[in-house]
Amino acid sequence: MKKLLLLLTVIFNSQFNNAQTWCAPGAEWHYRVYSPMLNNYEDGYLNLKVTSTNVIGGISYHNISMIYYGLQFTQNSSTVSVGRGTIYTYEQNNVVYASMNSSLSYDTIANFNANIGDKWRLTRRGTSSSFPNCPTVIPHVTVLDTGHVVINSQNLKTLILSPSNNLTYTYTMIQKIGSIDGFLFYHYTCLVDGWSLGGFTCYSDNNFTLYKKPGYNQPCDYSLWSTVGIDEFKNQDSKFKVYPNPSNNSFTFEIVNSNQTFTLKILDALGREIQEQKISNGSKVNIENLSGGIYFIKLYSEENILIGQEKLVKQD
Repeated sequence: MKKLLLLLTVIFNSQFNNAQTWCAPGAEWHYRVYSPMLNNYEDGYLNLKVTSTNVIGGISYHNISMIYYGLQFTQNSSTVSVGRGTIYTYEQNNVVYASMNSSLSYDTIANFNANIGDKWRLTRRGTSSSFPNCPTVIPHVTVLDTGHVVINSQNLKTLILSPSNNLTYTYTMIQKIGSIDGFLFYHYTCLVDGWSLGGFTCYSDNNFTLYKKPGYNQPCDYSLWSTVGIDEFKNQDSKFKVYPNPSNNSFTFEIVNSNQTFTLKILDALGREIQEQKISNGSKVNIENLSGGIYFIKLYSEENILIGQEKLVKQD
């Protein structure tokens, strides 16, 4: 009986691990791009697909193509389809590596075996001779928290990370999906006129039903881009806001176009959790029992995924 249970456990773990394969067959990511910059205007989508896989020494190396669809340069331009290069990536022992250029070495983008406090060097996108003050020391990323989330009946590991060159920013990496904040992974660049990589909206593969980031309710497919008003897209941002800020006895929570229920946590300046409650768009949060000072608000989805963080000032 014990041998049978052991055999079933091995089979289950094997299937479980296969279900989490990085760059699984049919893997596809979607990103919403909106950059109203005068000389670099963009309004559309960035689509990522695995286009080829080569097995070398038992390791699967994947090429991910990036294609931008949408308006470019001006608001009145025609819709374009433009290649944005290739990401070279592979995964080994739950550590995911990537390179933004075939001439660069692979850097770690996510170590799902990591513990809180672990660090690794940021992936580099490129350098620029026109940026003379570019640091010679590549910034690093630090693991702030680890955990799990269940999506499409799959138990996936999560990491909450912070880059050393942007200490006020945190992002969440999910096994199989990558970062759900911004691009596929946070990267370092010295390029002066780089284009926007967009914000994550959707992921799917052949064995993983379409997953949309909590708070995003518009189409994932670029082919539907022209059927949705531009103003709707400009407002699509799963990041939330609280007001008034500073606050006295209460504040109002607001997140665009979402009917979900969220978990809101309030932490003090030392990172200690002091208040938690379930909320939805338009909810009021009572903070009259808090002392005056600076606090941090963290918002989690129904799947317990960190959506974002805001600083709150409580007035006496």
